[in-house]
Formats: sequence, C-alpha cells, structure tokens
Amino acid sequence: QANITPQELQEGELLYRTNCAACHGEAGQGDGVFAQELAQPAGEGHSDMQSGQMTVGPTDFSNPEHVLAASPARLHGKILRGGMGTGMPYWGPIFTEEQIWALVAYLWTFQFELNQWP
Repeated sequence: QANITPQELQEGELLYRTNCAACHGEAGQGDGVFAQELAQPAGEGHSDMQSGQMTVGPTDFSNPEHVLAASPARLHGKILRGGMGTGMPYWGPIFTEEQIWALVAYLWTFQFELNQWP
C-alpha cells in the first residue's frame, strides 16, 4: 500500500471498468458478460483463433490463489503481452507503462482494502 497512490488506484479502477470488466466481471470474479464465450471451443465466431483451439475463462481476481500467487511483474506481463492462448488481448500497444502499473495496483483491491487511506 505504501507504493500505491489514491490517484493510481482511481486510474486503475477506471481502466479496469472500461477495458477489463466485460470479461473479468465488475467484482473481478471472472464472470463478465463475455466470460462464457471465452471458455468455448474456437471456431465459428472466433476468427482470430485456429479451429479446434480452446480459450479459457477469465481469471477470478477474487480468488486468493489466483492473485496472491502472482507477482506484480507477472500481472504486469499478462496485461502487457496478453494471456497467450487464453483469449485475453495484449494491451501493451494501448496502455502506457503507468496505466499498466495502475491496473496491477487495482487488481490487489480484490484481495485487500487498499482504497482506505489514513
């Protein structure tokens, strides 16, 4: 928490709600409106995937095993380069370095109450 500012959390929340919640869900539970589609075999309607490939459902950030087992650098890399085989797009060309770190900071709020400042 000492390395995260309230402004960074606000930016991360805005980026998450605008770009990530549709798949990962508003509460980070991996249950967004597109979550079911991502856990289906690729094919019709999945022109970016080769036929027969599977994608996996979005990560549940409310599950401590998913977030607490990942280092900040790993979360940063996933956002930067995408989910590689999971259906998650790579955001590196879209977000700045600061925006990616703001998203990483916001992901911790699904486990900890980082938005309560003294």
